[in-house]
Amino acid sequence: MNEQLATVFAQALVRGLRRQLGGQEIYIPPSKSERDLAIRREFNGANIEELMRRHNLSRTRIYEIVGKKPQ
Repeated sequence: MNEQLATVFAQALVRGLRRQLGGQEIYIPPSKSERDLAIRREFNGANIEELMRRHNLSRTRIYEIVGKKPQ
């Protein structure tokens, strides 16, 4: 997609969101792969409680993510 077409698409998307949501606040979470990469990067062995709170994940899930090798 070229830049001009991407700009038109983005503007239409923003107009649609404004029309549907008005002044509501929305949260679009990062993809799971981005989240998992961030967890692997930040994990130091001593900050698991912080990562659990920040990402709303269990201890087991954090360890599963950290134990996985990035693709």
